[in-house]
Amino acid sequence: MDVDYNVQTDYRRSIFAPSEDYILRAVSYDDSRTDRGVVTFCAVTGAGSCAKIEVRFLTERIFELRLYQTDETWHPIAPLRKQKRVFDFDADHTGTCIRGCKGSYVKTELLDRPDFWIFRTGAAELAFRKEYWQMTASAGGVRILEEEITDTNVDNRWKMLPLGFSLQNGRSSAVRENLKLGSEEAIWGLGEKYTSMNRRGRVYQIRQTDALSTDSEKSYLGQPFYISSKGYGLFLNTFTESSFDVGASSELSLQIRTEDEDLDYVCILEGEGKYKEIVRDYVRLTGGVPLIPRWAFGYWQSKCSYNTRAEVEEVAEKASELGLPLDVIHIDNWQGPQQAGTFRWNETAFPDPAGMIEGLHQRHIHLSVWNYPYVDTICPEFPELEKKGYFVKNKDGKTALFHATADSETCVACFDFTNPEMVTWYQERIRKVLADGVDVIKTDFSEALPADAVLYDGSTGAEAHNKIPYLYTNLVYDTMMEAFAGTDRLPLIYSRSGYLGANRVPAVWAGDSSSESAGLSAILHGGMGLYACGVAFWGYDLGGFFHTSPKGNECLPTEEQYLRSVVPGLFMPLARAHGKTAREPWNISSRALEVTRKYDILRHRLLPYWWQTALEAHEEGIPMLRPLYMEFPEDPGAGKTESEFMIGDSLLVAPAFERDHYSVYLPEGKWINFFTGETEEGGRYVKVSPAIDEIPVYVRNGSVIGIYPEKTGASMHVPEENNEKADLWIYTDHPFETLLYSAEYHDKTGYEVTGHKVIVLKNADGSFSVPEEIRQQYRTIRSDGSPAAKKH
Repeated sequence: MDVDYNVQTDYRRSIFAPSEDYILRAVSYDDSRTDRGVVTFCAVTGAGSCAKIEVRFLTERIFELRLYQTDETWHPIAPLRKQKRVFDFDADHTGTCIRGCKGSYVKTELLDRPDFWIFRTGAAELAFRKEYWQMTASAGGVRILEEEITDTNVDNRWKMLPLGFSLQNGRSSAVRENLKLGSEEAIWGLGEKYTSMNRRGRVYQIRQTDALSTDSEKSYLGQPFYISSKGYGLFLNTFTESSFDVGASSELSLQIRTEDEDLDYVCILEGEGKYKEIVRDYVRLTGGVPLIPRWAFGYWQSKCSYNTRAEVEEVAEKASELGLPLDVIHIDNWQGPQQAGTFRWNETAFPDPAGMIEGLHQRHIHLSVWNYPYVDTICPEFPELEKKGYFVKNKDGKTALFHATADSETCVACFDFTNPEMVTWYQERIRKVLADGVDVIKTDFSEALPADAVLYDGSTGAEAHNKIPYLYTNLVYDTMMEAFAGTDRLPLIYSRSGYLGANRVPAVWAGDSSSESAGLSAILHGGMGLYACGVAFWGYDLGGFFHTSPKGNECLPTEEQYLRSVVPGLFMPLARAHGKTAREPWNISSRALEVTRKYDILRHRLLPYWWQTALEAHEEGIPMLRPLYMEFPEDPGAGKTESEFMIGDSLLVAPAFERDHYSVYLPEGKWINFFTGETEEGGRYVKVSPAIDEIPVYVRNGSVIGIYPEKTGASMHVPEENNEKADLWIYTDHPFETLLYSAEYHDKTGYEVTGHKVIVLKNADGSFSVPEEIRQQYRTIRSDGSPAAKKH
C-alpha cells in the first residue's frame, strides 16, 4: 500500500532498544504430550534467538503458559534448591493443590489449521497464530482473552511490546506478556492495593512494601493475580518482583512484566459474570481456605502496646465491668525490645505467662501476640544466631543489616527462612509459646529485605523479596497447625504481609492505617482487592493505627473519627481495635463506649450468620467480604459501586466514611433495612443521611439470617461450641431454597462441615413456613418478612 506519511518497512519496528525482544513466530511444535494436556512450541524472536512456549491445561478451563529462552548450551533451570515458582504444576500434578486432579491428566487435542494451531479441551480452546505469534483463549465458544500484538503509534512502531524478553548480553533478564484491554473492561484484584477497586489506569508493583499508610498503590500484600470483567483470572507463578501496567501506558494494553529470566503464569477461563467461579478455582489451586476459630469473629482489643501483665488484666476487667463483650486481647510488646523477634517472653513484665493466659481463658478471652522476622543487633542472642548462619546475607557473604523502620536507631537482620536448620530452631521457639496457651500470632513486617540480599537457597534480593513474607507466614501457620493437630484448637495468624495463596494462611489485616475518615474507602478497596485473591478473613485497625496532629505529633482520634471507623469495622470479617495510642472505647469518650458496645453486642448476636459465612468460605472458597460485582454480576450498577460491600450473600453495608449525605446503590431486587424493617426496591440509588453512630445495612430479599437472642453485654462471649440455638430470621416475599452450613468437631479428625438445605414455603394465607426438621434446629423462626430487627 502506498503511504506518504512514513516509509513502510514490511517488518516490525518498536520505539524501544533492540534489547527489548519479542516472540515473532512459532516454527515448530511438539504434540507428543497432548495426552497429558501439554503442547510445546519452538519460536524465533525479533532478535533472532530461540524460545520455547509450553502450554499445559491443568483442568479443562485452567491453563499454564511457560516461556523461556533456549539454545543448545543454555536453559534457565535454576539450581535445584532455589524455589522460584510458588506452585509446582508438574506433568503429573504431583505436589499441586488441585483437589481431585493429582495423578490425572486433562484430555486435549491439537488441530493444525492453515493459519492457526488450535489446542483445546472439552470446555476451552486456545488458538495460536502461525504468521505472527498471537494467542487467543475462548470458553463456551466465546473469546475471553487475546494477546495484544498491534499496540503501535502512528509511525507503526510498537509502543507496547508483545510477549517476549528483556535482554542483557543476549540473555533474558526479564519477561513480559501483553494482553488486549477492552474498552469497558474492569480489572479487579492485585491484592491489597489502596486505590480504586477497578485497577485500570495505574501501574501496580507487586513488591511487598512497608507502605507506612493505607491510601496509595504501595501496599503490604500485593498479589500478582487479578480478575477481568471479561471472565478470566490470571496469576504469575513466581516469587520475583513484577508489575502490572493496567491501561496506564496505553488504554489498549494490560502489560505484565517480571524481573525473571522465564515467564510462568496460570490463566482461569470461566466466562463473563462467573467471578465467584474464578475465585473458587484460584482458591482450589492455591490450597483452599482453612477454618479459623469461632471466637475470632468476636471483638479484639489492642493498642501499641500493653506493656505488662497488669495492663492486660486491667483491660479484661474493665471491659467486663462496662458490659463490653471482649474475645481477644492482643499484646505487641510481650518480648521486650531487645528480644523482639526471638519468641521469648519478657517475664519481668509478664510473669507466669501461662498463668496469665489461663486466667484470660477462664474469662473466655483469647490471647494474640506480635512477632516480626527480624532480630536487632542489640539482642543478646544476635551473635549466636549470626554465627549459626540463621540470617540473610548480602553479596559479600556478611549478614545483611538494615533498619526495620524509617526512624530506627539500630539495625536488624532478617531470618533466612530457606535455611532448614534455622527453620527447625524457629519452630521450636513457636511451639514453646503455643504451649503457654497463646491463641494467635500476629506476623508483622517482613517487607524490607535488602536488594543485595542472598538467601541460603541462592535466591537474590529481587527473587526473594516476596518470598520472605510468603515463607514467614506459611511457616508460622503450618507450625501452629502441626502443634494443634489432634486437638480442638484451630491455628490462626494475623498477618500484615504475605504473597500468593494468602487464602490458605488466615488471617490478614490492613496495615498502618490513619484515623482520617476519608481514608476508610481506600482501606475498603484494599480489602476487596484481597477478596478477589481469595482471602476470606480480613479486617483493619478500628480507630485507625495512627493520627497526626496539626503540630505533627501522634494524638488520639476524635470521637467522630473513632466512631466512623469502629462502626463499619464491626461489620468486617474480623474486628480489632488497635493504635499507637489508646483504642479502648472508654478512653475515647462515654459516647464512644456506648456506641461501640451497641454494635459489639449486635456483632455477637449475629455470630451464627458470621459463622455460616465463614463455613461457606471454607467449603466454597468464597470470602466473607464481597464487592457488589461478585454477588450481582449481571447488574451494571453493581460493577461500578466501590463504596459498599456485602458480608456473605445477604447483608449489604454502606459506610459513611467522612460523608454526612450520600447515595447507596441497591442492586436489582427487594431490600429490607436491617434496623427499620422498611423495604426498598433495588436497581436504584437511595439517599441516606446517617448520624455518626448509624450505618445503613440492608438485607437481601430471600435471605436467612441466624441471630442469637439478646443478652446483657457483660455475659456475652463467643460460645466455644456451636451448641446454642439461634433465632432464624427469614426475609422474603417468595418461596426459595438456600444452604446452611454447620461444623462439628470430631476427636483427632478435626472439624466436619455439613450443609443442609432450608426450604421456605409459601402458605395458602400468604405467610411463609419451613419444614419441621429445620424448626427443631433453631430456637425461634421468623418467616413472615416482618421488621424483626426494628428494636436494634
